[in-house]
Amino acid sequence: MKPHSFHFFNQSFKYCLRLICIWALFSFSNTSLFSQNQIINDTSKLSLKTDTTSADSLNLKKNSKVIESRIDYSATDSVRFDMIAKKVYLYRKGEIKYQKIDLKSGQIEVEFDKRELRACGIKDTNGRIVEKPEFNDDGTTFKSEELYYNFDTKKGVITTLKTQEGEAYIHGERVKKMENDVTYIRHGKFTTCDDDHPHFDIRFNRAKMIPNDKIVTGPAMIYIADVPTPLFIPFGFFPNKKGQSSGIIIPNPGSAPRRGFFFKEGGYFFAFSDKLNLKLTGDIYSRGSWAIRGLSNYAKRYKYNGSINLSYSLNRYGEQGDPDFEKSRDFTIQWVHIQDPKAHPNHRLSANVNLVSSNSYKYSLNANSYFTNTTQSSINYTANLWDRFSMSMDFSQTYNINTGDMNINLPSITLNSTQRYYPLKHKKQVGKTKWYENINLNYSLRADNQLNTNDSALLDRKTFKNMKNGMVHSIPINSSFNIFKFINISNSINYTERWYTQTVEKKWISDTTYQGTDTILPYLEVTKSNRFVAARDFSFNASASTRMYGIVQFKRGPIVAIRHVLNPSVSFSYRPDFSKKFWGYYKTYTDKYGKEVPYSIFEEGIYGSPPSQKYGSIGFSLGNNLEMKVRSKKDTVTGTTKIVLIESFSLSTAYNLAADSLNWSPISLYARTTLFKKIAVSYSSIWDPYVILPNGQRINQFEWTKNKRFLRLDNTTWTFDISWSLNSKGKTTSNPLSLPSGYDYYGINEVLGQQVDFSIPWNFSVNYNYRYTSSRIASLFNYKKTYVQSLGMSFDMNVTPKWKVGVRSGYDFETGEFTYTSLDIYRDLHCWEMLFNWIPFGYRSSWNFTIRVKANMLRESLKYEKKNDYRDRR
Repeated sequence: MKPHSFHFFNQSFKYCLRLICIWALFSFSNTSLFSQNQIINDTSKLSLKTDTTSADSLNLKKNSKVIESRIDYSATDSVRFDMIAKKVYLYRKGEIKYQKIDLKSGQIEVEFDKRELRACGIKDTNGRIVEKPEFNDDGTTFKSEELYYNFDTKKGVITTLKTQEGEAYIHGERVKKMENDVTYIRHGKFTTCDDDHPHFDIRFNRAKMIPNDKIVTGPAMIYIADVPTPLFIPFGFFPNKKGQSSGIIIPNPGSAPRRGFFFKEGGYFFAFSDKLNLKLTGDIYSRGSWAIRGLSNYAKRYKYNGSINLSYSLNRYGEQGDPDFEKSRDFTIQWVHIQDPKAHPNHRLSANVNLVSSNSYKYSLNANSYFTNTTQSSINYTANLWDRFSMSMDFSQTYNINTGDMNINLPSITLNSTQRYYPLKHKKQVGKTKWYENINLNYSLRADNQLNTNDSALLDRKTFKNMKNGMVHSIPINSSFNIFKFINISNSINYTERWYTQTVEKKWISDTTYQGTDTILPYLEVTKSNRFVAARDFSFNASASTRMYGIVQFKRGPIVAIRHVLNPSVSFSYRPDFSKKFWGYYKTYTDKYGKEVPYSIFEEGIYGSPPSQKYGSIGFSLGNNLEMKVRSKKDTVTGTTKIVLIESFSLSTAYNLAADSLNWSPISLYARTTLFKKIAVSYSSIWDPYVILPNGQRINQFEWTKNKRFLRLDNTTWTFDISWSLNSKGKTTSNPLSLPSGYDYYGINEVLGQQVDFSIPWNFSVNYNYRYTSSRIASLFNYKKTYVQSLGMSFDMNVTPKWKVGVRSGYDFETGEFTYTSLDIYRDLHCWEMLFNWIPFGYRSSWNFTIRVKANMLRESLKYEKKNDYRDRR
């Protein structure tokens, strides 16, 4: 049984009854308005707001407390004052409200001489007791058959109590409240079932409840459907404190064929405060496997919140010496930190760390984790500096689980100017803005310290000597203006400067040398020099673009108009050759054939080298889209609706001014549209104006010269994507059958998601992907055609109001096999639930059957589980 807490109603009950007594005494002292035994038909609410310090016929003490706010009371039948017996009665749905206190009952009686209050239900026409006392104090509620309270002794007796605290319900045949607020319960039940007659409970004969401390019971036994079970405890001890409570976490026993008998998830929960806790749990198996885990949650209001999850395990599958014996050591380090936006306006710290060993996901029972190939971690700090710059510092890691490759940044720093600077713009604008006043510049900086390695070499000292680092500065200078009012001209000069602390020198050693018995053949010697050096480059870009419209209108028929939009643009780019000796960025060495081989002294730099070739290009592009407006009765405002025929259709090419041949680039075509709002269609192709030889080499000869055609089709790609989701309420859905949160072992929720929703009778979603590619094979003078298509489907439905069935599957047409397939069944058993998951084939083929209590506090303690785990069959 997991640690949990209870909070009872004693303190609120005491204050409520005192207030009722004060109200009743005051009401009785002012009966001069009514004759003896007069009945008030009180079908609407009456209100009193009085000062009980005034004298009354019952000689109330002078230090009687003042009623601080209005008291509302009502009864649908009557409110009656008995002057002789000194009593007041509320009949039929009697209710008293004071501040956050609300008492409801079919009958409420206050006797002033004995200073006692009694509340009970009433009989309906069938003889059943209805309108039983129900008490609520700011969310804390309890129900009972009858209650008594004495204001002098401060003792009370409650008959047939039912109260709720969190997920738990406490029942008692007779409850006695003492003056020190200690409560004694006789013939009681503890359960998480909200039914008046619970489907299961833990029954005890006697219990003592100490407010904000604990509940202690005698011998207790678990009953299911009023049938006693062999589950018996000699005594019970439950924390009864507000908020979190520390306590032992009882482990779950079981067995696994390849790992033996086990106790899982046992440990201790430390509730340091409402802002910090720690859960330590572990597993142990009879064949040597074990695991230890630590989970801590922390929070500070309006500042931050987060969690830290650490685990380490030794997994042993089978017996040592067996052919299929497996052994692995796995770890998980996860940290999530979220800073509240209100914490600070100028800086922010966030973290999402996910470091795992390569086998952690391989053996994971979570389906989503199993299909994960790459994990990413980052710790990010951002700040605004002097209202002019934004800075970001990022510690990140990317890990490929399959290969073990790691890419680590320790750290990556960026600094960006938050505003553009207009050096030629007048401080006070006079007349129209001149074109040169639009010239603006910006600044950005990036610094990296990067390591590329493998998990097997991560702890090697030599590994960190291979870290790459550097800094790059960028200053873009831009300007834009319009000519002829509809042509937009944009110009930019991009200046980049890289800072490195290391360069390389290459030299071919042509002599054969001998070291002892070893013969060293000629080789390329690479020497690294540690020195500061800067590498600079720049480029110029200009573009001109406009937009043209063509509209055809129809006076009759369903089509109102068709609009064609064209977006032509021309661009120019220029970049000098930075491999020339003037810059000093490139050098040469003589290889074994006597040939001069150029190389960059920055070729191992993290940001690469300045470009080595002169580049000058003119680019041409034409974008299109096509829309149609049709008449529609659904639109009551305009009477029309818009339909997109072609979302985008573009073609582009370029002419290289710096090349001595093959100046024209292939023409690229790309188009996309969506049909019926469900089918996404895209098309792309490459058309080459030059002749290609059988060996695949392009030559400086046009296709028109040799083959009498302007262009040669090089490749074509068509894709069709159909994504369709529908449910009985006409809403799309992403996850069909979604089981209760907290189902944290393999099974239904790990396949399909979150919370079961019976309010939607059925869900259906399908995804179909088709991709056709045709690529030219020059040697065969033909095209290679490939087809890729896959189908994914998920469906769930309510078989009955309490049964839900879900199916998830797919089919790969290329391999001719079904993809990940599962059948999921869920049965709502009120306070219990039944779950069944079956993966019929594939590597993870398995099944799991579970019946358990829904409440989190008993979910892992009261359950029956039977499964065939795929990990135990390897």
